[in-house]
Amino acid sequence: MRLSSLILFMILAIGCGNLCQCILVDEAQDNKAEEAKRERELKRSEFERKYTERDGVFVVGIDHSRIYEIEYRFELLKLASQGKIVLGLEGFWEEDPEISNKIKHKYNLEKGHIYGFEDELPINFSLILSGYFTFASNLYEYDAKVNFMATPIRFAGAEGCVGKIWNSLDGRPLPDEAGDLYDRINERVARLWRNKDLLYKKADLERMSPLQAWEDLYRELAIAMADEVREKYSDNDIDWNVVDRLFEEPLTKSIVDKAKFEIIGNWRDQVSIKKNVLKIANFGISERKPVYIFIGYHHGSSVYRYLKAYLNGVNVFLFDGSRGLEDYLGKEETG
Repeated sequence: MRLSSLILFMILAIGCGNLCQCILVDEAQDNKAEEAKRERELKRSEFERKYTERDGVFVVGIDHSRIYEIEYRFELLKLASQGKIVLGLEGFWEEDPEISNKIKHKYNLEKGHIYGFEDELPINFSLILSGYFTFASNLYEYDAKVNFMATPIRFAGAEGCVGKIWNSLDGRPLPDEAGDLYDRINERVARLWRNKDLLYKKADLERMSPLQAWEDLYRELAIAMADEVREKYSDNDIDWNVVDRLFEEPLTKSIVDKAKFEIIGNWRDQVSIKKNVLKIANFGISERKPVYIFIGYHHGSSVYRYLKAYLNGVNVFLFDGSRGLEDYLGKEETG
């Protein structure tokens, strides 16, 4: 009897020891989690103070291929969403009635003080030309072509001038496979418009049509958009010789580079980006908030010089946004 009691006592002692050890381990893990949480909150607080207390307009040049590697970008978007800073964003146009929904869908943030600085026709003409270059020249890899398959899908479900241009293709004599692709895209949008994940599923887009069909469709879209641009912008706004060569000659690197520089760069800067960035900057100044402009490298210097010329008495800075956070805070580009 005494032996069995001793064995029972030993079992209970071991059990209590293991229980105490588990409790200590759990407490240590809880303390570590709390410490990590406090550290994150401290960093967030320091970040907010650093970026909300700065004075001026900050033009941040971005490499679009690496944009999601920039750690502070999303943190600044959150501050702008909360109305603590003003932020201008390339690729969005402020007059778009869906801009709030698009920001919500892409970043899961409220719009707040996030503003687009594009105009609808220039940004989309640039986008379609970029897609046409990607399919019609030998300058891009297959993955780049797949990434551009989503753009016609978005056009097919759009309103405004973009939707008008897409619908105008219905009356054009499209090449056979491009016509079939056009019909498939319309059918896909009608069926899946409310399910964005399925609508833009890359594997499905790759199977829709051969690459030649995508190239032909992009060519027809680019021509249709060029017609719309001719109606809305004067000859002095754009070098039409550069545009016409895109559809009359094989797309060599020199032709593509010239079009990128003259149309996607200079022309878009002049008719769209600069005036809208100036509006955003003036709004931020009136609200006494720092203004951050996220923009592609090829636009950054030009926009920086424009703002310096028009914002008298305001600090304007140009930064290389691909650098680390501390480099970003401390090193200004000369522009």
